[in-house]
Amino acid sequence: MRKISILLFAILLPGIGAFAQKKKFHLKLEYGMKIGMNGSHFYLHDLQENNAPYIHTRWKTGFVLGAYVNMPLYKKISVQPEFLYSGMGGTYYDIREADTKVKARYNYFSIPVLAKYKISKKWAFIAGPQFDFLIQGKERVGGKNHIVSDGLKDFDIGATGGIEFWPVKRIFLSGRYMRGFNDVDYRADMMRYYMEGVQLTMGIKFSK
Repeated sequence: MRKISILLFAILLPGIGAFAQKKKFHLKLEYGMKIGMNGSHFYLHDLQENNAPYIHTRWKTGFVLGAYVNMPLYKKISVQPEFLYSGMGGTYYDIREADTKVKARYNYFSIPVLAKYKISKKWAFIAGPQFDFLIQGKERVGGKNHIVSDGLKDFDIGATGGIEFWPVKRIFLSGRYMRGFNDVDYRADMMRYYMEGVQLTMGIKFSK
């Protein structure tokens, strides 16, 4: 699955502009690039409710880069799929044990499919599902780095929503909340680790 997600990213990203320019669609498609950062952490669920008070989590920042296509549907409503390289993760540790701090960095190929509603020329609401395909997982424990991709689930699905602001015609700023619905790994410690985060990006529209 990780090889497939990397291949999809390599194929889709440079092809978005060509796709959007095809005349046979007869749509005024908008497309462009975006860049920014994620702030993420693990939202924990304890199946036995014995460990939750002792497991603490911290937020971690990550890099996001990709492209989008906006397809109009009706008046102020459109659909906006995005194709993003997204760095997620977080830090967690058990306060009962020494040297248990784990700094996790999980890189995903993310495809949010957003419904977009323009409330004015400068402001819009966005919301929809997000599909995350694992590219690679790394963890730092006790000062040593480890590749943990095989211990992580290849796919996550979640929801995201937020706002867009267009200060000028071709430049926009976006902020959104993200929440995964699937446990991200195969740990057997009766804890479930769900991804939660916020994303801040700046984008540029290439289409006219």
